[in-house]
Amino acid sequence: MWRIATVLGLLLSCAPIAAAAGPAEYRFQTLVDRDQSAQAGCDFEGPAGTVHGKELRVYAETDRTQVLRVVTELCESGKWRQVSSDESARSLGLGRGRLGTDVIEWEIQRNWLANAQVIGLQLVGQNIDTGAFDLVGNGDESGQLLISLV
Repeated sequence: MWRIATVLGLLLSCAPIAAAAGPAEYRFQTLVDRDQSAQAGCDFEGPAGTVHGKELRVYAETDRTQVLRVVTELCESGKWRQVSSDESARSLGLGRGRLGTDVIEWEIQRNWLANAQVIGLQLVGQNIDTGAFDLVGNGDESGQLLISLV
């Protein structure tokens, strides 16, 4: 397994931590471009518009205290196909990130990245109720986050 850790300083709404788990309030997504081509792969319709050329999408749905579900989808023939779903709840890493930020992490299988030596990532965090979102690697001067796998 290969671990992707998404670190966000705020859980979007800046609301206090709730004591009890409830329905999903947030969705954190990692969009992976394995071949660095916007022409290959699937489109992703997100809160900031359409992103092109992604081959892998992993998202975690959380409340304010724990990860409730992690889903992995691969792009096949221009359509997203679910290849994994994990609904075992686990705690968020509240305050365990760099400089006291919160950490949401999950594992993906290395073979889902194919033979990629470099992948491009875009990260999306969204409050499901309000629609408020943060997007990292959206091309507006920040570009994709390029990660070397060699």
